[in-house]
Amino acid sequence: MMVMTPNPQPVWLSMPWVSTSHGATPISPRTISAMPIPYAREAAAVVSIGSVGKSVWGGVRIGWIRAESTLIRRLVAARSANDLGTPVLEQLLVARLLPEMPQILAYRSEQLRAGRDHLERLLAERFPDWTVPHVDGGITAWVNLGEPVSSQLALAARNHGLLVTAGPRFGIDGAFERFMRLPFSPSPEQLDRAVDALGLAWTSLARHPLPDTGFLADVV
Repeated sequence: MMVMTPNPQPVWLSMPWVSTSHGATPISPRTISAMPIPYAREAAAVVSIGSVGKSVWGGVRIGWIRAESTLIRRLVAARSANDLGTPVLEQLLVARLLPEMPQILAYRSEQLRAGRDHLERLLAERFPDWTVPHVDGGITAWVNLGEPVSSQLALAARNHGLLVTAGPRFGIDGAFERFMRLPFSPSPEQLDRAVDALGLAWTSLARHPLPDTGFLADVV
């Protein structure tokens, strides 16, 4: 099994080749992209996963899997032993929302663009030494802190009421310690408070650096 994290590069185009060449099952998370029509698999060897949790609201716990029919039957059989089923009310809600998805996605995209621009401005003003890439999609910014202190910063931020995810959480063996994943989906007011708290954590880290305890990828 190989999970491909969301990426603006068209990596998924090579997934069938990966499957046939290496015997892996590529899984493509498509939770922040539009749903292809018809709602079917993208390629015979690729499993794609979608949801309305990010495009509509995180409280609507409805998602779907597109894959070849044999795998779908196996997944349904495996699920029945551990799950009573998907809530009916949420399914009915999503069924009503599907025809409105183009309008919903347009509205949501505008919200995210505004949040992205607001977060970029805040970070540029507060942390001029950080590298904040301008992204054209998604719901987060992958920020380069310039120093391998992501886990320590995430831990310090908790003292100021902010929960952020350290970079090593998205890698293995302590990778991405110079990076932090910052969402821009909250409201401008929430982003203001978050960056203020992050600034306090960054300042406290500079004054009182935490001891290096090694791999802290699970600090969130």
